[in-house]
Amino acid sequence: MLQGWLALAEAEYERARGPARPESWSQAAAAWQRLERPPLTAYCHWRQTEALVAAGQKHGPEETLGLTPREAQVLNLLARGYTNREIAAELVISVKTASVHVSHILRKLGAPNRLEAAATISRLAPPPSGQSEPKT
Repeated sequence: MLQGWLALAEAEYERARGPARPESWSQAAAAWQRLERPPLTAYCHWRQTEALVAAGQKHGPEETLGLTPREAQVLNLLARGYTNREIAAELVISVKTASVHVSHILRKLGAPNRLEAAATISRLAPPPSGQSEPKT
């Protein structure tokens, strides 16, 4: 039983110091599973999942979606309701370039329209409160 408590303590220590490694929690879960302690095994699996999610969030939505940094900027403006003309003015690019970026975004996301593309980004990264609205 000492192995289970030691593995759990090490994983908790890592978590207290910063982002825990999923492997630490996996090792702790395996130790408790060998000892046939389902509640502690489940706890360690829960923390392992939490660590995996945290590790996956180190990547921004643009990396997750396969967008270039500029396309990510355009998508964020698109999600805020900007038109191509407003996107062009905000990013100091031509309206045609904004349109091309929007077309690439729709293709990469497999979205049939701007609304679906905006819904995709809002599911992955909701906008912070107090974000400015498009200029009209």
